[in-house]
Amino acid sequence: MRKGDGPTGDCGSGRLYSNYFSGMQGKPLHWAMRPQPRRRTFADESPLAMKAPSIHVMRLWATWIPVAGIAGFIALYLYAASMYPGGTQSNHGTHGYSHLSNYWCDLLDGTAYSGDVNRGRPFAVLATIILPLSLVPLWLQVPVLLRDRAKSGRFVQVVGSTAMVVSTAIFSSLHDIVINVAAVLGFTAFAVTVLQLADTWHRALTAVARLSAILCMANYLMWLTGTFLWAMPLVQKAAFVAFFSWIVAMSCAIRQVLVLEDSN
Repeated sequence: MRKGDGPTGDCGSGRLYSNYFSGMQGKPLHWAMRPQPRRRTFADESPLAMKAPSIHVMRLWATWIPVAGIAGFIALYLYAASMYPGGTQSNHGTHGYSHLSNYWCDLLDGTAYSGDVNRGRPFAVLATIILPLSLVPLWLQVPVLLRDRAKSGRFVQVVGSTAMVVSTAIFSSLHDIVINVAAVLGFTAFAVTVLQLADTWHRALTAVARLSAILCMANYLMWLTGTFLWAMPLVQKAAFVAFFSWIVAMSCAIRQVLVLEDSN
């Protein structure tokens, strides 16, 4: 065996061990035996590896966008209502906006039933745009709660997001068409989501969703058939409360799942 050969007869390995232990001279034993930090590799420096944590953080923050959208909608709705001159469909002589007698869409009219200019319309229009757009991130992340993420998840993402984008035009002259298209798309995505949640642990979400679906469907049928219009404003506000509650609960559930996935 040549001088400098290691135990295996490999001169290169022997020199490697010799150099390593020579560097340990004068060092405490526990320092020499401490675990060495893992050397960074090319994979660690790849754009995908560097972006992964930031993407996850963005998804976590995105769960609060629907909640912020609801808060913004309520604030703008109340302000627009405070500026509504007056009048309802059945009584043009009333003063101001009545939450129990006026429809939400009354705030979108340029002229109130009283014949006066509705100065609250711009704020109502802004609220109508903000709310559905803030719900797009929710529909994009709903698949994390579904059993079948591959098929049903993609369907819900596309149909739900499309319904929200279409809904932003509800203040335009295409009001009736927009309501019908958005109602069909939105209810379809909503139904698929609820059915996918039914067999999981999200029982509270399913219960709130069913209540919201019943109220929204009742409100839509009243508008479509023109029956029980006297009760429609109250049903409409109740549908808002139920739907907003479901949105907040869904956002919290999605955030919880993302946090659990991150911890694993």
